[in-house]
Amino acid sequence: MKSDYKECYNNLGVLYDALDQYDEAVRFYKKAIKLDKYYKDPYFNLAVTYEKMSKYKLAGIYYQDYLDFFAGEGGAFLSGVRKKVEILAQLPVLK
Repeated sequence: MKSDYKECYNNLGVLYDALDQYDEAVRFYKKAIKLDKYYKDPYFNLAVTYEKMSKYKLAGIYYQDYLDFFAGEGGAFLSGVRKKVEILAQLPVLK
């Protein structure tokens, strides 16, 4: 499988997420990561999708994975993501 397919898989994940088919979205985001563990976008997208699924612990993990790509960097967007990780860590884990 070509590594440039990572973007196709990520985009399919975005499409399924937009259709509220979250399990399929997760499947494609994970395929994109499997092809390239340094591709940032699917980590963020996984976090957003898991948050929509009320899987807050997983959302927090993937938001943090996304942030790890930007260690030491600032900016309003990354500050917002960091704040989201803090908030999600305080939410109860749903089964």
